[in-house]
Amino acid sequence: MSKSFGPTSTTDDTVTTIGSAYQFPSTVDVTCTKIRLAYGETTATIEVAGHIIIVVPGVPGSPFCYAFGNAGGGAAADRSQTKAEEIDCRIPIPRNTTVTVKALTAEEVAEVTISLLCEPGCNKDGGEMTLMAGGTGADGTADVALSLTANAKATALGATGLTPYRNGMLRRIRFAAGNLVDSKSASGVLALVISGYPLPLEFACGKGNGGDTSGQIGETDVINNLGVPVVANSAITITWTGAEVDVSATVSLHCD
Repeated sequence: MSKSFGPTSTTDDTVTTIGSAYQFPSTVDVTCTKIRLAYGETTATIEVAGHIIIVVPGVPGSPFCYAFGNAGGGAAADRSQTKAEEIDCRIPIPRNTTVTVKALTAEEVAEVTISLLCEPGCNKDGGEMTLMAGGTGADGTADVALSLTANAKATALGATGLTPYRNGMLRRIRFAAGNLVDSKSASGVLALVISGYPLPLEFACGKGNGGDTSGQIGETDVINNLGVPVVANSAITITWTGAEVDVSATVSLHCD
């Protein structure tokens, strides 16, 4: 099955409910294995970076957070449309559960629409662990490492910041930031330090040029196929070093 939420436009630095809450059928447990995300931005000099937040009451790990963005609005010459973004996930949804989908974005993002694609069956305790940081105010300076910390508005909903609540294996990282200055590179390095892990974790992120009125198509950086152990209550630190000026750096970590 697949259930859609929205379209709903978000408000600057505000947790926005997308569409309406939905009670899943009473006849079957399901697991959401993929999220489809669509949005637009037609206002010049508006950054697109934030988190999608899936609230599943009673399920360990909820709310589940997914960074998205790496785009900028453009009133004068938006680039042509592209397909909706697909996000891999593992979210158990027991029968009769009422699910709410939210977004927390640095600035307004237009007509956010989200679909949850689900398969039959679920292990209530078998969902992924998502950790998150960054967002509004996480604005970098060229070639200076910026520390990303848990977003207080997301953690107020119950989202996990950067302190794992159980042991796990980091499998995937999602990263986004805004770049709204013409003729500026969007590239940089995302670096993690995980307590007890002795090897470097440094990842090239970002692509393309900044844009003020011209707009950009968003492609969230997704780093897959990791196998880094994380330990409950251990320390994780994240820094972003942009080659030039980036704003609202946003990250999510996804663990088995």
